[in-house]
Amino acid sequence: MMRTIVYSSIWLFSICCTFLQAQTVKSFELNEQLMSVSSLNKWELTDIVPLSFKTYHTQGMLKIGDTFYLTAVRVTRPPKYKGKGRNRTVQDEGAGIGYLFHFDQKGNLIKQTELGEGAAFHPGGMDYDGQYIWIPITKYYPYSESIIVRVDPMTLEAEKMTTIDDSIGAIIHDTDNQTLIGMNWDAREFLYWPLNQQKEIIHPEKKAAELQVSNKQSSLAIQDAKYIGQNQLLGFGLTNLGNGKRIGGFEIRDTRNQALLHQLPLSLKTTKGIFMTNNPCTVERTPKGLRFYFIPEDNLSTLYIYTCITNVK
Repeated sequence: MMRTIVYSSIWLFSICCTFLQAQTVKSFELNEQLMSVSSLNKWELTDIVPLSFKTYHTQGMLKIGDTFYLTAVRVTRPPKYKGKGRNRTVQDEGAGIGYLFHFDQKGNLIKQTELGEGAAFHPGGMDYDGQYIWIPITKYYPYSESIIVRVDPMTLEAEKMTTIDDSIGAIIHDTDNQTLIGMNWDAREFLYWPLNQQKEIIHPEKKAAELQVSNKQSSLAIQDAKYIGQNQLLGFGLTNLGNGKRIGGFEIRDTRNQALLHQLPLSLKTTKGIFMTNNPCTVERTPKGLRFYFIPEDNLSTLYIYTCITNVK
């Protein structure tokens, strides 16, 4: 299911220039900067950009060149189920529409497309490998079913690559090892899909149990993730502290074995008390340190831009 709407005729020229710049988050310098961030670093809110379109429930974000991509979901009928975990009984899988929005630095919508297949209408955290945007689209409850698609960022055309019997909430493309790595609901497990030279999944028929590696080192429920090179995964999300309390944060993992390399809690919030790492997040390197982008709110959303000053040159 895909319907694309174009809002500006200049976006094609802009994004072509972007590809020539090959501006992605994958660099040794970015890794080094992120690994150096601690609770002692200064965070400064440098800009607030209201988005001019309705975003529904926001999920994942990318910055490619000077423009942004955002996944979101509009739930028209919530799912109904009983029980917990893998033993839940589903009475109604629900209904909704997944979206991929493309917008500019001023928050104006350039283009949008609908994403989904049947009851799989919930797109998640996404990654960009220099050619494709990779997006998981799951049914709206844990331990269900997802499809994985790759999207051409110029046309927003989506190509289905596989179906998997688990709820994938975020995905990255480890371009050094030619492997997709998906994080299921709350990142309880990581799933690995090796790719061939055409960036197609080598064994699309494999079940989740054959692809999973358990998450034994962290309770961060990853909502959005990026591959940052050097066999490293950057994940943003929330940690449940118990008694109804949570905190935001990010972590860096070794993609080869999911060893936890660095973790930082973040207490940054909106004026309404929503953690900045609630859902869509991305980051880029600047001459003074790091620039983080957050869209934590739903429906009438705002892009929050923070600068984190680091000591790494």
